[in-house]
Order: sequence, then C-alpha cells, then structure tokens
Amino acid sequence: AAETAEAVLTDGSGHVLEANDGDGDATGQLSAFNKVKTSKTSNEVIYAIEYDFSLGRGNNMIQCCLNTEATTWTDNTGTNAGGKVFKTSVVHNMYNIADEIYDSYADGDVRAKEKNFFFKNYTSQSGSTFTSSSLDNWFWFDETAMINSQGTSLNFPVFRFSEVYLIAAEAYLKQASPNTPKATEYVNKVRERAFTVAGTPAAGYTAFTTVTIDNVLTERLHEFPLEFKVWDDIRRTRLYPQAQSDKSLRWVDIATANTYNKRESKSFKDKQHLLIWPIPQVAIERNPALGQNPGY
Repeated sequence: AAETAEAVLTDGSGHVLEANDGDGDATGQLSAFNKVKTSKTSNEVIYAIEYDFSLGRGNNMIQCCLNTEATTWTDNTGTNAGGKVFKTSVVHNMYNIADEIYDSYADGDVRAKEKNFFFKNYTSQSGSTFTSSSLDNWFWFDETAMINSQGTSLNFPVFRFSEVYLIAAEAYLKQASPNTPKATEYVNKVRERAFTVAGTPAAGYTAFTTVTIDNVLTERLHEFPLEFKVWDDIRRTRLYPQAQSDKSLRWVDIATANTYNKRESKSFKDKQHLLIWPIPQVAIERNPALGQNPGY
C-alpha cells in the first residue's frame, strides 16, 4: 500500500491538495472542501461518482443532508412569505455526526467550521433565517435542488488526493520496520492544510513531531466525515474512536468500545461478526462450495 500510494504521490498527474482561500461561510465558501464539493474538475479529486440532473442523473443525497424539521421551515419575508422554503418533502439527516466526534476537532480546524462539512444556520433566498437543532450536512447540501425538489448535480468524491497521503502514512506505520518520519510528514501535509487559510496557519497550530495509528485514523475521520470511510476503517482495524476527557480520540478495541448514535446502546461486544455481511442463502444454494460467514 505504501509503495502504490507513493506512486500516486509522485506520478506527475497534477493532483494537489486544494488550498483554503477562505474558512467557510464568512468568505463565500472558498475553503478547499467547498471547492471539492462544487467543482467538476478539482485536481484534488482522483475519482468521483458523477451526477447531472439535466441528463436525468441527479444525486438524491440531498434527502439526507438536513434534519426533518427543515421540511417545516416557512419564509416570513419576501415574495415567498408564508411558503415553504424547500419543496423537497423527504428529508432526514440519517448520517449525522456524533457530538463526541465533532468536538474532537481542534480549534482552528477549518473542517469543523460552519459550511465546510457541517452547518446549523441557513438564510433563505427571501432573507429568512433558520437554525437547525442538529449539525446538518453541508457537504451534501444543494440549495437549488432543495428548493426545486430535484436531485443535485453535485458529484460525490470517492477518492481524494488527501487520502493517498493518509493511506501511505498508515502503511508506513504498519511495516515491520515502521517509517515513522515519513508517516509523520504525510499526516502533517493533510493536517496543515486543514489549519491554514490564505497561506496563514491558525493561531496555536503546531505540526506533529511524530504520529501513531491513532493520529492517522483520527485524521481520516476528520478529513472524510461524510465520504463513508470510517466504517471500512473500523472493519479493517477493529478499532473504534473513543472520546477522551480532553476531547481527543483514542481508537480502542471495538469489542470494548462505547458506540455513538446507537439509541439502543448496542455495542459490538460478542457481535463482531456483524462487521461482515452474511452471505445470501440463495448464493450458498447455487454454489455448495460457499459456507456462511461465522456468527450467522
């Protein structure tokens, strides 16, 4: 993995980390993460699922970007006074971030600021203002699509250049003879970008002098909170992010972890087979050589 990641980092393909020319809402969404969200040609995106509503290929992820209360938001001013803000009727923030994870972002981290990955405040086109009771998903939000009840044309990034750095870092740490300096350099590449706006690092930002697997996994979670990476990270490592008293994260054995956003207080203790899907019975019947995965 380290060797393959190095090949991508040095192949001259032109992939780069987008720069933060702003930190979010106050500067017109000029952050790196808004560029990735809205661009069809960002050099940070290596692979994306492409969408274009005009071609009948709209992305319906907007149905999962807001709390259900947004369906009741009504304009109180302008030409739409008394009318619903959004025509989209099916809205449910089913992939919301746990407080423990959001709180683990350090001060100055652009990724945690309003309208980068998450947001609570919205001003309608008529000038009405609303505050959500939860952190909603800005990375999936498309105002035009929500207003007109249609799929969004925003692409969905599957693989970004920042992930290549973090794959390499994890691989270097897991080698028989770990290359910790190289891993540290690559984690700092991603982390420094997150704390730097218009070329100026945030006050108090310091680079890591050395990194551990915990640092790499936390950086992955902070960098890709809405790109469906954490489940595979948990499955691959059998580690789960656990908030500490200082709000940092320590990745602990999933069998002993306290899971977040589980209303039934369920855990993976004695249930680690649930990290892998069962093989469908119809597939087993068609191929007698297949056996069921343990635990099912």
